Amino acid sequence: MKKKTLLLLALLCGLLASCFKDEEVTYDDYCYISDVSLGNIKRWSWTTDSVGAPVRYQTSYSGNAFQMTVDQRSDSIQNRDSLLYGSDLSAVLVSVSFKGATLLYRPAADTTAEWTAYSTKDSMDLSRPLHLLVVANDGASNRIYTLKVNVHQQEGDSLYWNRLDSAVTALEGMDETKAVAQGSVLRVFGRVGQNVCVASRGIGGKAGLWERQDTSLPQDAQVGTLCQMGGRLYMGTSGGELYSSADAVSWQRVSSIGKGARLAGVGKSFLYALAGKSLLRSADGQVWEQESYDDDPAWLPDTCVSLVALDGDDGDSRVVMTGFRSQENDTTAMVWNKTWSAREREQDAEWVFFTQTRENKWLCPRLESINVMAYDSRCLAFGGAAGYAGGKHKAMDGMYFSNDYGITWKPDYELHLPVALQGVDGPIASVVDSDKYIWIIANKEVWRGRLNRLGFLRP
Repeated sequence: MKKKTLLLLALLCGLLASCFKDEEVTYDDYCYISDVSLGNIKRWSWTTDSVGAPVRYQTSYSGNAFQMTVDQRSDSIQNRDSLLYGSDLSAVLVSVSFKGATLLYRPAADTTAEWTAYSTKDSMDLSRPLHLLVVANDGASNRIYTLKVNVHQQEGDSLYWNRLDSAVTALEGMDETKAVAQGSVLRVFGRVGQNVCVASRGIGGKAGLWERQDTSLPQDAQVGTLCQMGGRLYMGTSGGELYSSADAVSWQRVSSIGKGARLAGVGKSFLYALAGKSLLRSADGQVWEQESYDDDPAWLPDTCVSLVALDGDDGDSRVVMTGFRSQENDTTAMVWNKTWSAREREQDAEWVFFTQTRENKWLCPRLESINVMAYDSRCLAFGGAAGYAGGKHKAMDGMYFSNDYGITWKPDYELHLPVALQGVDGPIASVVDSDKYIWIIANKEVWRGRLNRLGFLRP
């Protein structure tokens, strides 16, 4: 039996061998790159030593976080999100997934250079575009891709200021100023004598042509309550009246919020107001409804009130309210916050007071002419000198950012306000436009600045 089995196996092997001899081997013509990723990238940065001298130092980060896009139509490979400023691309490990027999590369600008065989263990110089040559298994078909790695040419977390206007006549004599970006126009409201005026200039261009006009607002209008919702401007009065305008000059009475009520600002979809121990909201400025809050109304602010609305990285929406109480011994602002998820509604969220504790050493400072805004997905505050006796803050001495939506307000030691405005006297107004520029109007001057990375465009 064993002999018969061995004989059958021998005959079968012979038949298979004869079949393989007759079969021809065919090589495919596939030649394409499906994926590219970058390894660790070195980065050069600058700091200062203990005596203030500049010092250059090196760090590294993962290039894999910056996706490389392979465009099969144009045979191009590049990253839409540019690498960090100061990245050293002279020697980078690159992972390339391809279909074919061989992958070669050489500088794209030098068509006479020798091709170098690709290896996952060898670093590549990506400081200039490269040609990647994929050769198919048939040895005849091939395809050339152009690999380009984009790097930011400016430091992303730097803020540079430009003085666009100086000695602006239209701003002369203005007090209690407040600014707003209405479409493509920068408007600065202020009180001149008993009247409220508005000075306007275009947002585009370095030097602006200013025009000052009288408004039809009543004399008891509170310039500090100026806000914008749905393209219309709103302002309250000391008597609790609400006015609205489409052109910043002609104003119409909308409603009476209530005697002594103060317009607080705009959230995501509602106007908000403070009326004694009450918080109110309105979708149209005419019908006002009661808001709910979790703490003693004695902590509600009654002056210099600001509202900023922003969306968090966690998907929640927030409105942060800051302001001061009319108590001379207060050294910090009162901060309230309401938060709601995508499944909830703004009107259903409750206001929460951020209790001031000794453990929190980074409370929002009480500053004269304080400006509070949403910027870079954070809350930002700056302003004049300390608004209380014995305060150590000087005018425009720092930018105070809150990354936790109002709990802590820490000065940023790398970002600075214009040096020329430090210690400035008088009112300070500011606004953020649609291009993420911060405009500061003070001392009859106009300054504009933006975090570099907020202005970066994808290729």
